[in-house]
Amino acid sequence: TAMISMGYIKEKKKFNLSSKEKAYLYGLVIGDVTPVKKSKYTLKLITQTTHIELAELLCKSFKKYGPTSYKPNRNNEFRFQAFIDLDSFSFLLEEEKEKIPCWINKTNLFDFLAGFIDSDGSIMVRKADVYFQFIIRFFGENLSLLKEIKKRLENLSYKLSIHKSHSKGEIRHYKGKDIKYNEDYYVLEIYKKKQTLDLLRKIPIRHKEKIIKRKLIFKIAKRKLKHWTEIESEVKVLRSLIKQSVLLKKNLKDLS
Repeated sequence: TAMISMGYIKEKKKFNLSSKEKAYLYGLVIGDVTPVKKSKYTLKLITQTTHIELAELLCKSFKKYGPTSYKPNRNNEFRFQAFIDLDSFSFLLEEEKEKIPCWINKTNLFDFLAGFIDSDGSIMVRKADVYFQFIIRFFGENLSLLKEIKKRLENLSYKLSIHKSHSKGEIRHYKGKDIKYNEDYYVLEIYKKKQTLDLLRKIPIRHKEKIIKRKLIFKIAKRKLKHWTEIESEVKVLRSLIKQSVLLKKNLKDLS
């Protein structure tokens, strides 16, 4: 603890990030990471997640900028933290979290979306009656932000839908835990096949599981299949492989 406290007051290495890297990291942090100003030199990033892949991605994304770590805690979650230069990363503290910052524009919008999807989104193949859909989803309590993403993508001719998935006070049972929603929770999704494929080609996602799912979607799309029964087995096999990989990583981390 003393070493960390000393780290707060020490001047840190400065970084001049590219516009695209800034946008990606902003999307990654705005999803579910809390930035805290610890001193005039230090910005601390902290979050707790049940997803080991996200914890690893956060460490990989920030380790070149400062000390990072993630450890399992008693609640079967992983606690991630990073200590980075406040001056270089002050953009992560931008006040108007309700809105996308004005420096995120058409040149780096897809980088921002990639960060947001990697932290608080999903890529999936979903059964739709006898057919199937390719889906990109953005989640969150921040309805204003989701509406702005919707508007920005609609200006680029994408069609999206938004709906409330959980209400404030609702309790959901997930992986042996009860999750209570402190606010209404929303889902923004793009589901038109051609548009989903087009957006998947443009967003530079870095989350390993989501990259694997994107590869499967491109593979299915090449075969021009239409019916769920034609792809059901390979979708389920991939889900099972991802689940096994996550369990193996988690067990190894718990042992270390």
